[in-house]
Amino acid sequence: MTSKISEAFTRRAFLAGAGAVVLTAACGKESGSSSKPDDEREGAGAGAQDLIGIVASADLYMGATNRFAFGVVRGDSLVRGGDVRVGFAPDGTKPRALSSATFHGDGLPEDKGVFVATADFDQPGIWQAVVELEGKRATLNFQVSAQPKVPAPGGAAPRAAAPTVTDTLGVDPICTRVPACPLHTVALDTAIGGGEPVAVMFSTPARCTSRVCGPVLELLLGMAPSYEGRIAFSHVEIFNSAESTDLVPTLGAWGLDTEPWLFGIKGDGTIAARLDGAFDAPEVKALLDSLVV
Repeated sequence: MTSKISEAFTRRAFLAGAGAVVLTAACGKESGSSSKPDDEREGAGAGAQDLIGIVASADLYMGATNRFAFGVVRGDSLVRGGDVRVGFAPDGTKPRALSSATFHGDGLPEDKGVFVATADFDQPGIWQAVVELEGKRATLNFQVSAQPKVPAPGGAAPRAAAPTVTDTLGVDPICTRVPACPLHTVALDTAIGGGEPVAVMFSTPARCTSRVCGPVLELLLGMAPSYEGRIAFSHVEIFNSAESTDLVPTLGAWGLDTEPWLFGIKGDGTIAARLDGAFDAPEVKALLDSLVV
């Protein structure tokens, strides 16, 4: 698990930039994605404006509606809008139809952001996403699991302790944000299922090579005051120390080997919603709103 977060997080390589970095990332086995456009697969030479893409969702599974996040690069630039369409099919078949995907980058750096579509998968195994923009296509391969690997909506949230200012669990620092954020007072093991909704973010602002973990935490911090008294907020760091690659024990209980993640948990301890990878202000607000309706 440590290697996926600290060394081989290929989604992070995509989020960190465009161009050659993405080409390398797209070959990584973790996401199982391929960046070769359809016309290159058919033998045509790749031009400077061919599409490159990578799956940015870490846990896709059958039997539920998934948030399918993906990035698109054209030439050396991240695509941040336009009529991007995507379709899904098991490996070896072609999608019956493509539907529109929405770009999410509000509150993220200008060189960050992902397109998001919803996807339902009826079988586990290797699937393909066909992404289309202005007549160009790219095919992305990815794995669909029979069951979620990470706590998912409708399931119970793990009631595991997390580092707090009064009980650090040996983690130092408990927050790599400068200054440290105020979301380290809630004892997750007792707060979850205690009657009040909980929003918990797993991220490491200082050690996140994607430069996404800090911005998504800032989004949560900016919105938290509006939900004061209605939602308990918690931020959990990823590593035990500023230099160690050992993980905070809480991550093992949650089954996390990528980050950032944001979970919205109902008062009874059931997960209402989750976000991972890059997510923006409207998505964070929608998650929080789902806890107070």
